Amino acid sequence: MLTRKVIAGATKRAHLPSHKTSQRGQEHEHQRAHDPSRCPYWHYRRHVRRTSPAETPPRGPFTIEGWKTAWNSPSPERVMARIPLITTPDVTGYWPRTTRPVRGPKEYAQRIVDLLAFIPDFRAELVEHATNGDIMFLRWVATGTGPDGRSEAVGVDRLIVPNGYVAENLILSDHPIFAVIARHVGDVRAE
Repeated sequence: MLTRKVIAGATKRAHLPSHKTSQRGQEHEHQRAHDPSRCPYWHYRRHVRRTSPAETPPRGPFTIEGWKTAWNSPSPERVMARIPLITTPDVTGYWPRTTRPVRGPKEYAQRIVDLLAFIPDFRAELVEHATNGDIMFLRWVATGTGPDGRSEAVGVDRLIVPNGYVAENLILSDHPIFAVIARHVGDVRAE
């Protein structure tokens, strides 16, 4: 691979080994026997999933506008119908205060349905968002009536959305309602 590096203000050409081979021309170990489930996403994306722009499939159905609409008035029926359309088959969701992630569209959707069963008037409003390649950050404010009355929670979703389909969602919020929800679904992390 040919690259340029700047040394003391001067630009020089440098030949660097490509990501596909070592300096001796041997394949990296992860290319001979790659197991994506044991490889960090950034590593998998950088080294294995590279495609040329012509090979890249069109973006999928996940959009910021779709997120806003879905959380403006969520219902269990719409969640169960929508989640399989906007996620990858191996989607993983990490919820606050839980010990294990939810995996797959069915389990991912069920966790949202459990949230809606516990807080039927749950709503989330998008405050701001940022996108960097396949990574999206969504800062939201959620409201709803839980067992202790009406509350407002602030949080962030960090989504990995390759080709427009949600592959991972890390939900971050320190609001106590998420501990109550974790107990409700039987998966609470010890504090």
